[in-house]
Parts: sequence; structure tokens; C-alpha cells
Amino acid sequence: PVNDDSALNVIQATPEGKILSTEGRKEIYVVFNHPLVPLAALDEETKGVFSISPSVKGKFRWYGSRICAFIPEDGWSADTEYTVKIPAGLKSLNDKSLRKNYSFKFTVEVAELDARCYPYSGNTVDYDQSFTLSFDSPVRRDVLNKHLTLKSNKRTIGYTLAASSEENNDYESEEENKTADRNKSPEVSRTFIVKPQQLFNRDGDVVLALRAGLKSENNYFKLIQSKNFEYKTH
Repeated sequence: PVNDDSALNVIQATPEGKILSTEGRKEIYVVFNHPLVPLAALDEETKGVFSISPSVKGKFRWYGSRICAFIPEDGWSADTEYTVKIPAGLKSLNDKSLRKNYSFKFTVEVAELDARCYPYSGNTVDYDQSFTLSFDSPVRRDVLNKHLTLKSNKRTIGYTLAASSEENNDYESEEENKTADRNKSPEVSRTFIVKPQQLFNRDGDVVLALRAGLKSENNYFKLIQSKNFEYKTH
């Protein structure tokens, strides 16, 4: 931003840098040093003075005669960099012009998806032990399947994966668990039961592994680093 009242200038522009996908419909604000819209026309004005790339559906609005804002209709896409451009030649009401193109960028980063497993890692388990995986945001069963492996003494073990209908999620309150149970889907859930299809080795190692890249159903959260839950059998 430049402080020079002899021309039209941007004195503030947000957001810049990085924002999280969980911030949803965060607005873009561009503040100018001279008025661009008459105060009497603020409620009717629906056109903005900047472009956004890649394009996104949404609405422009004005907060006073010098602040142009944009709010996306469905939020910003995760893992995406957006560029906001204001063209040179834009004129204010008092005939001041923007002398150079002005642009800024922001990147929408995916927030970290957290996962827990019961029994807790480090415990001794039975040869046919089932595991309860809990997430802080709903995930799809088919996507989880692609990021999950179960091994006993480094031998891959087949398993069945089902949304839990009984176990509570560590991340939810009792009331949230009741609501989740009422809205339970076999394909999307915060809690899944992993049931081995073979017995684990006696006195052996068991590893339930989640591979990095697993995303929540709404794509707002992602497992940043691979996560292993490790156990011993009797």
C-alpha cells in the first residue's frame, strides 16, 4: 500500500499469505484512499473493482465508499492459491486514478486432521482385537480404506471397516455423540471399527497405520503426517 493522495491507491488489502480452510467464507477486503462509490448507492452497488483467480462464486459488497469486499458463496477451495488483481486506470469519484496494477495473493491451507485409536497405542491386545478409530472431522469410509493398513509382525492383515454405531468419539461431547448416532451414515463418520479378518501372531507386534494425505469429507482437514498405532500381543 502507498500513501499518496495525489493518486488512487490501495492502503490495505486482506487476506494475504496463508489462511486455513476452516475459516470458511472469509471475506476479501480492499481499502482505498479515495471514494469509489457514492454513499447513497452503497446498498444497490453489486459490482466490485477487483478480479479473483481462479474464479469463485460469491458477492461483492461495499462498506462505506472506500472499502470493497467479496465473500465467497461456498467458501474457499482448500490447497489453492488465489490472486486478487486491481487494474491500473481505476478511477475514484474525485477523478484520481490507480497508476499501476495492484495485486496480492493468499493460499488456503488445509487444517490438520487429528486421529485417535482405542485401545490406546502401546497397550497389549488380544489376537482378534478390534480397534476404534476416531477423527475430529467426518471422513469417508472408502477414502479411509485407501489410507489404512493393519500389520502383524510386518505381515499385512485383512480387515473390515464399518462406521461405529455404539462406540463414542473421543472428540465429541455426550450430546454430540447422540446427535451423531441419529445421523449415522455407513459411508461417512467420525468413528470407525477396524476388525481383523485373521488372528494376530502370538507375542508379536501389531501396527495400525494411517497414511498422510487422508482428508475429511469436506476437505477442510488433512492428515499432515502418517500416524502409527503400535501394540503387542500376549
